Amino acid sequence: GVYVPLIVVNCIILGRAEAFASKHNVLESIIDALTMGLGFLFGLVIISLVREILGQGTITLFPVKAWEWNGVVEIGFLKKYPVAVISASAGALLVMGYLKGFFNWLTEILYKKSK
Repeated sequence: GVYVPLIVVNCIILGRAEAFASKHNVLESIIDALTMGLGFLFGLVIISLVREILGQGTITLFPVKAWEWNGVVEIGFLKKYPVAVISASAGALLVMGYLKGFFNWLTEILYKKSK
């Protein structure tokens, strides 16, 4: 089920926070916790945005059915021909892998420019 992965991720996050807090003062630990939380939030938003764009061909801003415009932006070609595997469970792993490769490539290019 879904509970074992949730427990594992929870243990990873709490273990990392505890390891940092055991070696730093309270203010540094609070700042670290806030920045780590924002980092996880940013990662989840990027992964979910890529999955929604490729898997559904839409960007949902604020889904309100009662309004004339329901808050969903449709992307023409991708709405007509979505990539179905991205919407599946394995799609998150694929997106994470491609994003990791993209950020590694970007880091390498920026590192070479700085030298």
